[in-house]
Amino acid sequence: MKFVPESVRWLLAKRHNEKAKGIIKNAALINGVTLSTTLLEKVDNINVDSDTANGNPTGPEKPTLGAANAFVYYGLSINSTSLGGNKYLNFALVCLVEIPGYTMAWVCMNRMGRRRSLCASLFLCSATCVAAAFVPQGMNWAEVLLFLVGKLGITSSFGIVYVYTAELYPTVMRSAGVGASSTMARVGAMVAPFAPLLGMHIKALPLLLFGAVALLAGLLALFFPETLGKKLPDTVDEIKKL
Repeated sequence: MKFVPESVRWLLAKRHNEKAKGIIKNAALINGVTLSTTLLEKVDNINVDSDTANGNPTGPEKPTLGAANAFVYYGLSINSTSLGGNKYLNFALVCLVEIPGYTMAWVCMNRMGRRRSLCASLFLCSATCVAAAFVPQGMNWAEVLLFLVGKLGITSSFGIVYVYTAELYPTVMRSAGVGASSTMARVGAMVAPFAPLLGMHIKALPLLLFGAVALLAGLLALFFPETLGKKLPDTVDEIKKL
């Protein structure tokens, strides 16, 4: 890592202007670009208030959102073998549906915005999981179809949440914030394998649980600010202004 320079945005947010200016000069030298005096003066004059640069930008909402996404995502993958019909085919279909799921996330994020795309994906997953739980016996095709649409929704949400979470944290704590969210997501992933066991008592219970968690996560995401097309925040104060 000796040859990898520190992030200029992070250095400026931490008020290490001289180090940031040195990296900018070095980058300009390597690329054969001449920097104007005005630009260098602007770098010198950037002054981030230490009281607004640090602090707690939010409560536990974003890590909780990551945990909910991982719980439903991995839970549906594992629960696919309990569906009617060929369990190997069902599992293969659940894996294949991730291709259009991530594609949908990519398209929707840049057209609808992060928040609306995330909420829509979670609500889609919730609705189809609950609907699949009430499919009459003997209609395996309907149950599998609804299940796949639910997996499509949570896959899209799973892809969006990592991009969205990083954009919601300020530069001074972005890596720590994303790390905390990812850690909580692993907790959700660890709990997920136990959810299908509830089906031993009530068959529809796992799907109802996944639907409820996705619904709550979608409602929680409604309170987050939109970040599409906006400058990445460098300080906690900028987060509050989103």
